[in-house]
Amino acid sequence: MEVEGFLGFTEGIKQSQNLKNLILSLRENQIRSDSIYQCLANIGQCQKLQSLFIDFTENYLKDQGLIYLGQGMQHVSHIQELTLYVQKNSFGDQGLLQLNQGVSLLVNLKKIALDLSYNKIVNESTERILETIWNLQDLETIIFDVSGNDLNETLSFKNVPCDKQIENLRHLQLNFNFLRFQNKPALQLIQRVVKYKNLKFLSLEMCCDYILDRTIIELSSSFKNFTNLKKMILDFSGNSIRENGVVSLQEMQYCHQITSLHLNLSGNTINCQGATSVGDAISKLIQVEELNISLYNCNFTENDFYYIMKSIYKCKSLKLFQVTVRYFQNELQMQIRRFFMKLQKLILMKFQFR
Repeated sequence: MEVEGFLGFTEGIKQSQNLKNLILSLRENQIRSDSIYQCLANIGQCQKLQSLFIDFTENYLKDQGLIYLGQGMQHVSHIQELTLYVQKNSFGDQGLLQLNQGVSLLVNLKKIALDLSYNKIVNESTERILETIWNLQDLETIIFDVSGNDLNETLSFKNVPCDKQIENLRHLQLNFNFLRFQNKPALQLIQRVVKYKNLKFLSLEMCCDYILDRTIIELSSSFKNFTNLKKMILDFSGNSIRENGVVSLQEMQYCHQITSLHLNLSGNTINCQGATSVGDAISKLIQVEELNISLYNCNFTENDFYYIMKSIYKCKSLKLFQVTVRYFQNELQMQIRRFFMKLQKLILMKFQFR
């Protein structure tokens, strides 16, 4: 999109005084950085605007583009929802620190969704923007993705969410995949996550190679407090979790309200005891309707897998079931399929083999 067309389009938008929701999908458009500030200034003329969604994925904005974005946020300080995708834009700490200043002005936000993945940001700016987000008191939804950046083991989460946000938050989604990220910062992050007692949706994606049992045990010990949780996504694949960490997941049985669970433990060393614990924990989620588990490359036997499947069969409310696992003999597959077909509510069952 040419800069004239982009600015002309937003010039037209500012005439829409009753506009409440705006979605701009601008990915792979080679948007010029110097046009972004005026774009937000034009959008800010819509004083009734509540929800702003801008997708700048793969526009090569670099630091200068993020600086203009940060400066332009002053014009939309009245919005209640911000979704901003700036994935793959080659910016670093300088740009994100400026964007952070702009986000701090959005004091009316109830929802923030930031996709900062696959850029060049490091520890300082990530710590600062999370601190800012944790101080936005009225937030009910946080979606935050920094996967594929240059974060490392010196990352530190010193601050904690403010008390009012802890009470208000209902939806928390964090993606810290593919980082040089070791157990200490992962543990600190989990210690902040478990403060949210009123969550209905929790998603943690932390495929980082170095996460140990202690982090999983810390999370599991707080499951009993998540009494309102309806959907949970846990991706701890490709880490260094062993049987003690997996056994602690039995605590998820206290999340009585869960109707949807996605659990990925692939690439961890799970023995017979760990496999048994996974099955037992899931079997106690009596309201679960959607279940997606991934357990390939986990070093347990076919008998262990069969035990997990028999345990899951106790979930009589199950409607959608998908499992990813290493290839097993056809006879075992058919045996599992036969007894799952007895579940009256089951609509879809899918096996994926790796």
